[in-house]
Formats: sequence, C-alpha cells, structure tokens
Amino acid sequence: MQDVIVKLRGGNPYESKRTLSSRLTRNLAAALPLSFLSVNATATKDTTSQTEEALLPHIRDANAAVTLLLHEDDRGLSKQPIVVIDEFDLMSTVERSHFADLLKQLGDQRVPIKFIFCGIGDTVDDLLEAHGSANRYFDGVKIERLNVSSRWDIIDKSATALGLSVDDEVRHRIAAISDGFPVYIHRICEKLYQTVFYDEEIVDVVGISHLDTAIVETIIAIEHFIRKPYDATLLRTDGETLELVLWALADHSDLTRTQRSIFDSYSKILERLSLPPVQEKEFTPLLAKLRSGHEPIVRLYKGRRGVNEFCENVFRGYVRLRAEAKGIQLALDYASAPDPRRESTVRVSQGINPLYERPSFGRRSK
Repeated sequence: MQDVIVKLRGGNPYESKRTLSSRLTRNLAAALPLSFLSVNATATKDTTSQTEEALLPHIRDANAAVTLLLHEDDRGLSKQPIVVIDEFDLMSTVERSHFADLLKQLGDQRVPIKFIFCGIGDTVDDLLEAHGSANRYFDGVKIERLNVSSRWDIIDKSATALGLSVDDEVRHRIAAISDGFPVYIHRICEKLYQTVFYDEEIVDVVGISHLDTAIVETIIAIEHFIRKPYDATLLRTDGETLELVLWALADHSDLTRTQRSIFDSYSKILERLSLPPVQEKEFTPLLAKLRSGHEPIVRLYKGRRGVNEFCENVFRGYVRLRAEAKGIQLALDYASAPDPRRESTVRVSQGINPLYERPSFGRRSK
C-alpha cells in the first residue's frame, strides 16, 4: 500500500525512484516544517540517494495515507487518478484488510481517486474479507468465461488473417480444451500456425495432425505455475492413477462437480483406456488425495462435502491438454454444441437472458 500511495503522489508511475524522490522532496518542502528538512543540511553527494529516501513520508496507517492524498488534492498537484491493482487475490489477508480500510477512509473523505481491483473471487467479499461497510463503495463486475461462439471467433479471425481455414473438428477441440480461457486459445493457435508454417507442403486447411503437434508444443510452453501442481501430482507413488482422476474432474463444462458425476467420468475414461473398472468406494480416497498435500490442486467448493472444484479454474485447460496429448478427449459437451454460423432457425426471446442455464454441478439430467 505504501508503494501505491507514493506513486499516486508522484503522478508518473514510470519515472525512476530517484526522480520521484527528488520531486517529492520539493513538494513536501512547502508543507513540512524546516526542522524536518534540516537533516539534509550536511548531506554529501555520496549520500544524496539515502537522504532522498529518508524524506519519503512513512505511511503508518490508512488515516495517514488519506491525509497525504487530501493534501495533494488541495494543492492541485494531481488530477483524478485511476489506480489498477492486478492479481489482488494473491495479496495476504492482512494487506487486503489494509486496502479495505484505506478505501473506506477515501470514500468517507470523498477523495477523488478511483480504484480498479482485478482478482479471482466469486464476490467482492471474497477479495476484501474485511470492512463490510466498505462494500458500498464498490461495484463488482464478474468476468465470465468465453462462450463457445466467442472461442470460435478467435480461431476463425486469426486463421482468416493468415489466409487459412480451420477444420471444424479442430475448432471444436480447441474450444473444448480452452474451457473459455482465451490464454489457451491464443497459445494453441500460436503453436498451430507455427506448425503449418513449418509444414513441408502448402496448407490451406488446418487439420488434426497439426493440432496434435500444437498441443504438445503448448504443453511445453505453458506457464510454470500452471504446470507445477499437475507435475507434483504425477510424482506421487500413485501419480498415474491420480492423473486419471484429474482428467475425470475436467471432463465437464461445470466448474464444480459432485463426486458421483466425477466418478461417472472416471469410469468412462477407464473404459476408453481398456482398464479394469473400480468401485466408488475405491475412488473416494483417490479424490481426497488430490485435496491434500502441501499444494493441493483440488478443493471442496466452499467447504461443501461431496462438491469438488479445481483450486484455480485455469488448471482445467491444462489438464485437458495433457489428456488430449495422450489420446483422451474431454469435455465432449462443448464439442457437441451447435455452430451459430450454421443455424437457420429464428431466435425468439423467452424473457430475461434466455441463454442462461442453471449450473448442474455435473449432475446428469433425468
């Protein structure tokens, strides 16, 4: 929080720390008593940077931060700034509590500053975890996963720009693997077009063989923090068995799934691999293992017994990539979705949001 306030007072977030310190010193000189600045009277050239660091105001709490920002606003040194804080969910609970306190104080004092917090959470409460009264200063905007049509648009437009067309099966598989996260569509398409570029023959239509190569290349290039939990699972003594359980959890469009529905997917995967079936009582401890350990990859959905989800939804796409690389296609409910470009029926409004489907938590429809 100290860094955020200092940058707000500096006005230019890209200038160097020394330049920022020098300008803060000049700005504070008019507001602070001379005795505060007298420490610099005997400063030498070698200690200039240390002296400038000493002059940076120490922000003890939210009240001090608000006072500084109000003072800056009164002096007209800053226009209404917008502060964007990304990956807010990765901060510690204590830091987030401090931010909640700061924002409540800023709202009460009507300081003209806007904050945009980006993070993973179902509600604003999940991110702030403090000061319920601060919520009235927020407007939460939930970013949904891309729908199937939007995923196809990314694939089709990028291919058209390169003078290519993509086979429908390839389009469906990329859309299914991505799980609605554009990062996977971008990565797979990047590797897909590289494969086409290095093909010895002239390619007009991107086919399955290109996708198979692109999937392997994407797995290698994916970020470490996504690979790490999966690789850690494989290193366990029963890693190969646990890998199949991960595949089963990722084998549906719902983000949260009941244990029974996961077991149904697990049984189908065993059948596809020509492995002997197991009873659900043998499956239960395997799923529990994925929720245990130093860095679990699976957790209970809001503590609800029997309802499971990945600790990070972005893991689902990587799990599907690994399964696809071994010949197991997951999330076939995506692949069977209708292509809106080929729909000939007239759409009729059924009221508010006719496309909304209530989450099934992986339960099979009767």
